[in-house]
Amino acid sequence: SWNFEVPEVREHRYNHIEELCRLYDWDGVELDWQRHGFHLPQDDGYRLRYVLTDLQRAVRKMTEDLAHERGRPLYVASRVSGSLEMCWRIGYDIPAWIEQDLVDILIPAANAATDPAIKVESFLNLCGGTDVAVYPGFDSGLPGQPVGPEENVIKDRMRTRAIASGYHQAGVNGVYVFNWH
Repeated sequence: SWNFEVPEVREHRYNHIEELCRLYDWDGVELDWQRHGFHLPQDDGYRLRYVLTDLQRAVRKMTEDLAHERGRPLYVASRVSGSLEMCWRIGYDIPAWIEQDLVDILIPAANAATDPAIKVESFLNLCGGTDVAVYPGFDSGLPGQPVGPEENVIKDRMRTRAIASGYHQAGVNGVYVFNWH
């Protein structure tokens, strides 16, 4: 995790993203903000949220320019926290990203294990009436010890299906899978 408050850090990460987008004929790029959601000094995420939004904006501009050169879209996906409250705390200004068309696919997720309580409805409400797709994430297994008489592998499948069913019933566009072992 790097301190994105430092302009040289943002420039370095941007240059890395641009290099990879230009070197390879990708369909899109994912900004995995949530893998290690510590990008700004502790307790300054909300105050400095414009810093991450500026980088998100720069990446979007670059992908639009590259898409124009290639003659086809280059999508931007962003993996963020599973609740808007935590997004604010970390420094992800999700309403601005949606309002300014800085993301095509929004992935609310945990960062080390699946969060069965992702607030998909709040993300769907923000994205309503836009072209932003919402793909809540499954992350490297389910936390906790399942209860019941079934074998653990069966209980995990049942919980996974229940979580996916809840997302589907809420109206998400799909499900994102990260480090699913």
